[in-house]
Amino acid sequence: MKEKHGLQLNFLDRLILGITKGDLNLAFSGEITNDSKILINRDILARAKKALPYLIYDENPYTVITEEGKIVWVIDAYTVSSSYPYSQYTTIQHDGIKENINYIRNSVKVLVDSYDGTISYYITDRTDPIAMAYRNIYDTLFVDLDEQIPEDIANHFVYPKFLYNVQAQVLKVYHNVKPDVLYRADDLWDIAKYNSTKSTKATGTYMEPYYTMAKTVDGEKFGLVQVYTPDEKQNIISYLVGSNEQGENQLKLYKLSADSNIVRTNATRQTNRRG
Repeated sequence: MKEKHGLQLNFLDRLILGITKGDLNLAFSGEITNDSKILINRDILARAKKALPYLIYDENPYTVITEEGKIVWVIDAYTVSSSYPYSQYTTIQHDGIKENINYIRNSVKVLVDSYDGTISYYITDRTDPIAMAYRNIYDTLFVDLDEQIPEDIANHFVYPKFLYNVQAQVLKVYHNVKPDVLYRADDLWDIAKYNSTKSTKATGTYMEPYYTMAKTVDGEKFGLVQVYTPDEKQNIISYLVGSNEQGENQLKLYKLSADSNIVRTNATRQTNRRG
């Protein structure tokens, strides 16, 4: 089901709206009729948050052009919880607040028509009990489960950066899930850093993940890339690639050999060339 926030206006509505907006042309213009409509909430994130405020929305929506030439905004939405049993907590920041969570899933895609503001909520992960509960409560808001996201839109989905950053942080510890290794904490990683000087000390600024064409053993793919080093060391030990394949998020960790001599300064120059 699609939702519209257009208001049908009579003269009194137009007069009140004109006073509120400080533009009396809305009341007296001959171009506006009783069949005219106005979009009150034009910001796409504000519209999505008003329609369903219980989700967390990615702050970096992007546009896709359909085969019909329409421009559609894509917003990644997340369900979160702090009550998932036996799970590691992490801190996220959204809407100006910090929150401790131990569960996050990118289970909802929000499509917003750039012309009339129509909002469509699609559940992309039916195994998420939180998303399915919202659907049962707001059954007129979500698109029917049998209706797929149009292929000309789904083919242009990218891996969401908000989710990727959360996963990249957790993997610093949980890339190795052997109980004895986790107990001893002797296989910790860190996000690679870069320096603007020739210093070889393990200091500097943490690298931010970036979208790029990554050539891996699985082939070439477009996605987010983050690089890891062993904790308090400089040699690169692995890299994480987040891509979207046929509308589904794919996250793969590629490990280098333990005796790899690829060091942080090389990664710095490569990043600068890409930047």
